[in-house]
Amino acid sequence: MNYPELEDIFLRFGLDSEKSPQIKESYRVSKHYLERLVKAKRLSESEANRIKDQQSEIELEARTIGFKQGFKLAVKLFIEN
Repeated sequence: MNYPELEDIFLRFGLDSEKSPQIKESYRVSKHYLERLVKAKRLSESEANRIKDQQSEIELEARTIGFKQGFKLAVKLFIEN
């Protein structure tokens, strides 16, 4: 029997859609700075979009790792008690 990976569970149940107020604020601020850089012609639109994509990928990876760590801790506590 094949069991799903924890990453698959995290994504399949849409747990990645929940964002904290801190993450939302971080996106808002970074988007503002990227827009200013594009407007000042210090950054191309495609470069700004690539940075936004990278930010999303890093954030998703970090949240997935957090889910895995929390899940493993919960299992450990469950087994030990």
